[in-house]
Amino acid sequence: MTNQQIFLSILGGGVGGAVVTVFAGYIKQRSERGFKLLNDRIRLLYGPLYYFLYQNKQLFEASSEVLRAGGKAYGGINGAMEIVDGVTKTINVAQAYSSQIRENNEKIMQLLEDNFSFASPKDYASLINFTKDIYRGKFERPKQDGGGAPLSVSISLPPILIFDTKFMELVEGTYLALQKQLEEYCDANPDLWWK
Repeated sequence: MTNQQIFLSILGGGVGGAVVTVFAGYIKQRSERGFKLLNDRIRLLYGPLYYFLYQNKQLFEASSEVLRAGGKAYGGINGAMEIVDGVTKTINVAQAYSSQIRENNEKIMQLLEDNFSFASPKDYASLINFTKDIYRGKFERPKQDGGGAPLSVSISLPPILIFDTKFMELVEGTYLALQKQLEEYCDANPDLWWK
């Protein structure tokens, strides 16, 4: 082998090594970006969204339990004043739960406005429909000051949902799928979990 052949062999090996190093760096950087995006989707959108919706589910169930118990407690009482007082208190407790659900829905709206870019495209329509129901509640629900849609119009409109179980199930499904994907990703790339 001549000096020229040896020189070209060393140079070729160095270039080949550099190409492999650059390619490996590119793959690692791409993998880290994928991990960060997946982690951000969970941390900034689906995790908090799931938290608030699950909380809403619990509040909705508590409200329903209060109303059922009130119906049983005051369904057979003869004293009108006792019935009125008990029913009023029962309704007030149920409305307190509903108010908390509406507060959570406002937080969800803000979360969606701030982090919609992390949403899965398959969820776009459902996320937008959720916001539509929140706006409908703000604009159409009768108000104490006389605002909102007249009763004759309200009864012709679809119901305004402050808690939708189908929406909850959709978000839960996406959240759990992302969590599983993240676990698989961390298992395959143990050096990335801390980033």
